Amino acid sequence: MSMNLEKLAAQAARAMYHVNRMPYRDQCAHGMEYRRGFFNLYNDEAGQSKTVLYHPQSGYVFKRLGYCEPTNSSNRYIGEVDLDGKVYRVRLPEYYIIDDVMVQEYVHGETCCKSSKGWCAHAHQISEALHCEDAHGGNYKIVGDEIVLFDFEYLDID
Repeated sequence: MSMNLEKLAAQAARAMYHVNRMPYRDQCAHGMEYRRGFFNLYNDEAGQSKTVLYHPQSGYVFKRLGYCEPTNSSNRYIGEVDLDGKVYRVRLPEYYIIDDVMVQEYVHGETCCKSSKGWCAHAHQISEALHCEDAHGGNYKIVGDEIVLFDFEYLDID
């Protein structure tokens, strides 16, 4: 079934508008369905500063654009990092910009940081290797031999 991403982005934008006006404790309710088919994803490891909604039927997450709009970097290879003797290829997720909403692939993977608000040794290594000041464990997933950095507003790429 083909999804109309423009229609979904508009629905997500309306849901995010309402979520952002709720009490903070409700905004942080991970897994809560805010609009039919849109569920809140809240990063408990490091907290988060924006609403991220997951639409399981489409396989995408929806979030408002942050401070800088990424361009020409969907699914972009950004480097490699060696973690404990294993080299991982690092990429950005597939995404689309529709109006002021980022429609991004939902990354199914593992996180390695379970403490220190997401700043484990691996997170520091990834941050240093990629020159990304915000590569804490809540902003990437390990998927096989690859790391997908999915919150990349502060990544220094051209």
